[in-house]
Amino acid sequence: MPLGAARFGLSGADLGKLELIETQTVTSNVTSVDFTSIQQNNYDVHRLDIINARSDTDNKDFALRVSTGGTFQTGADYHRALFTINSSGTTAESRTTTAAQMDITQNSGNATNEKSNSIVYIYNAGNSSKYTFNTSHSSTIDNGGAFKTVFGGGLYDIANEVDGFRIFMDNSGNIASGIFKLYGIKQIWVT
Repeated sequence: MPLGAARFGLSGADLGKLELIETQTVTSNVTSVDFTSIQQNNYDVHRLDIINARSDTDNKDFALRVSTGGTFQTGADYHRALFTINSSGTTAESRTTTAAQMDITQNSGNATNEKSNSIVYIYNAGNSSKYTFNTSHSSTIDNGGAFKTVFGGGLYDIANEVDGFRIFMDNSGNIASGIFKLYGIKQIWVT
């Protein structure tokens, strides 16, 4: 049993448990999916699942922004580093230190079966003295109809308490459909 678990009346199985915060289902065009009750004081790690999501516009990227003080941040204060491999064997990198968002997918298609699925872990949202990081893994059908997977992460480079997450399509476009689930990961702090 992990150190401190018994002290809190928890078994080892309780540690790292996913606790669902909110599910949002999109069935027609929306500009974004916003999570504004993320319980950042209860969790130092969040998990965001994007399931069978599709843009209304071809060749777009699903992207993440954070909110501080109730306002989603749109300045060039985000970093990203992504690596993509296509099922045909081609690879690509996307990286920057001055973005207005953290991209999650690359070149997502919008035909009937061109959907994206992603798992995004977000760290330190509730800690006002640390940067907020994410790691992501996505599988998608791109705008050319090819399967690709994208690994990477991002950073919001201002130390501030984050109180919300926004998923949207980079460079305009709407989210046409998808299921979006936000979880907190149960932690134990031992002093």
